[in-house]
Amino acid sequence: MKMKNNISNFIAHTHNKDCLLELIKNINEKFTDIDRKNQKLIKQIKKIFFDNIDFYHMVEEKLKKELRSLFFYDYASDFGKLLNHIKTHSFKYFYNKVNTVRILHFFERKRYNCAYFSSIFKGHTFKESFLALYDKTRLNIDKYFKVFKLLDYAGKRAFYYWIKGMFELKFKYIEQTKCIKNPNEEYLSSFFNFTDEETYVNCGCYDGKSLLYFYQYVNKKCSKLIGIDCVKKNISDAVDTMIKNNIPKEKYEILYNALGEKEETIFVKEEGMYNINEIDIKKGYQVKQVTLDTLFEDKPYTFLSLDVEGFEMGVLRGSEKIIRETKPKLAISAYHKYEDIIEIILYLHKINPGYKFSFMGEYINTFADLTLYCK
Repeated sequence: MKMKNNISNFIAHTHNKDCLLELIKNINEKFTDIDRKNQKLIKQIKKIFFDNIDFYHMVEEKLKKELRSLFFYDYASDFGKLLNHIKTHSFKYFYNKVNTVRILHFFERKRYNCAYFSSIFKGHTFKESFLALYDKTRLNIDKYFKVFKLLDYAGKRAFYYWIKGMFELKFKYIEQTKCIKNPNEEYLSSFFNFTDEETYVNCGCYDGKSLLYFYQYVNKKCSKLIGIDCVKKNISDAVDTMIKNNIPKEKYEILYNALGEKEETIFVKEEGMYNINEIDIKKGYQVKQVTLDTLFEDKPYTFLSLDVEGFEMGVLRGSEKIIRETKPKLAISAYHKYEDIIEIILYLHKINPGYKFSFMGEYINTFADLTLYCK
């Protein structure tokens, strides 16, 4: 059967994973030189893959290598031009480009969470924050190129559009990164192949919903759910979530700890609805900080999601042994600090060069959230 007769069967159903797999199989087996000349057909297939970019990881593994370049745009040239633009334009050029009032109006119009955005930048105005990002990027151009080369296609695309959106102040580009559109997909995608024996550790577990979504995603087939948080209220809320959703006691554990690269007692201050946690030696309450290497010394975790409001790198350093020796699946919030978007990947690649990396934007209503996926 010719591809052009088959294609209409998939367009309305490509949210279905099995249907997308069937399309890939048909392309591999039946795509001919004649089909290569059919621009309308190629455009239709491109649209399917574009609309299902979170499934790209599946496509990457199963689509014939010689066909990938036909359906997926190569962002390398555009990425190089973008970084050259940042490198060659002056500080004054970007300074004059930023209008804080206009940006905030945009946030309000799009219903983005301005309070959360402000908290990321610790009280700085958008203008100050943007210019700090400009400085960091301009000084680390080579690192950005290294990160780009380490990413898969979906990651390259998200990385390119995230930077383009930030520096051109056109947020339609940042919205192109948002593949994770539903709450029950948080930290989950076709990038990972989960087994029935996963030990899922959610650091910064907040109200426990991520643990619940994972449990539902794997059809209740996993070894253990472990949530860790250093905010007392979050611990209570996470336990409530487990109980209300009838998750068996033997299946979960909620731990009240801070996480870092060494064991010590720290002081934590609760701040705002998102619980932005700050180490403060004069205020707050004491919490024991532990490392993941110590906590899971006897039985290493297999999947880790990490959203700890800017302390991600410290937590990863405290899990270097497990990451190096067992290569667990990782989903890491990479937007809390300017440098995280590049430094986290470079650190992980250094201690375990076997990792594959991707970026995806999160579903939640803040404009610049980006999650790093590693397997």
